[in-house]
Amino acid sequence: MSIAKFPAWIKENYLEYVNLIEPVKQKLGTLDYADEQFVIVRLDPEMVFLGLNDPKARSSAMTMIGHPHFLSVNGKVDKDFATQYHYQYEDKYFNYAYLKKEPLKLELPVDYQLRRLTLKDLTYVYEHYPLIQDQEYLSETIKRGMIGIKYQQQLCGFIGRHDEGSLGLLFIDHTQRRKGLGYYLEASLINDLLKKGIIPYCQVEEKNLASKSLQTKLGLACSKNKVTYFGA
Repeated sequence: MSIAKFPAWIKENYLEYVNLIEPVKQKLGTLDYADEQFVIVRLDPEMVFLGLNDPKARSSAMTMIGHPHFLSVNGKVDKDFATQYHYQYEDKYFNYAYLKKEPLKLELPVDYQLRRLTLKDLTYVYEHYPLIQDQEYLSETIKRGMIGIKYQQQLCGFIGRHDEGSLGLLFIDHTQRRKGLGYYLEASLINDLLKKGIIPYCQVEEKNLASKSLQTKLGLACSKNKVTYFGA
């Protein structure tokens, strides 16, 4: 299904459902099902996004979805959801999106430069981002467009987008932290996406105060409701 098939309750609440809309809009995922009760967006067989408008339709939606390794749910979930559907963990995130059209101003400190990463940088990314130890995934992330920051011609940080299109994979070398480099990296990637007509968005874990502060400083709007992620 195309993005036009999203129901009004999704399209009229873009910020709340940006994590469902943008993967389909960017052709990174597919809209498998949509009605007035729920929508299903599938990134791959093991990652599915559920938008639940009517909590009573949960059982029907889960029957259609099956049991993917990763599941995110926009909408109300009961306390026993993870246990009932045999998921080992759950985390809650807020959606953030840059809804302005104006690019962000970038004035880097002396001796710092931004540049687009290439596959020649794969080893550096792999060695400095332990949360994802999958070189094929990181290769595809670089191809999607990662930006690095250099200090005196040496890489000291980077940022990219996850396979559903959200901003992430932010890394700053420990010797360069507390210098505002995260702002420059994310601002640069936001500007790059704006040039391509893509609305930049990310998801921030509910207790990650530092990231929340960064998104606010960059001018991203925050959703009212949380998205719940489940993992098998």
